Amino acid sequence: MRYYIDIVGKKKENEIEIGATFLKNLPIILRRGSLNSTKVQLINEIESNVSEIIQLERENKEIDEKINQLNDLIYILYEITEEEKKLIKDYISETLSKLYY
Repeated sequence: MRYYIDIVGKKKENEIEIGATFLKNLPIILRRGSLNSTKVQLINEIESNVSEIIQLERENKEIDEKINQLNDLIYILYEITEEEKKLIKDYISETLSKLYY
């Protein structure tokens, strides 16, 4: 989501301005009833994965593998192409290197 906001959001100095129109256009799935059973199953897996990540974090356990699984499920849900995945992964890598190195 951070990638999407940085790319689409209105830049204002060192921050990004988020208005009502921007929020209305976020590609967030709101109603499961309009989805096919495959997508509903993906959402259920995502929710389960997030719960597991939260539990692992509470126990101070490693979450990298679960985060990667979560990302893969989200890529499938939103039908992200291989090219888009590469852009997102490169962006995340670049952003993390600025934050932590």
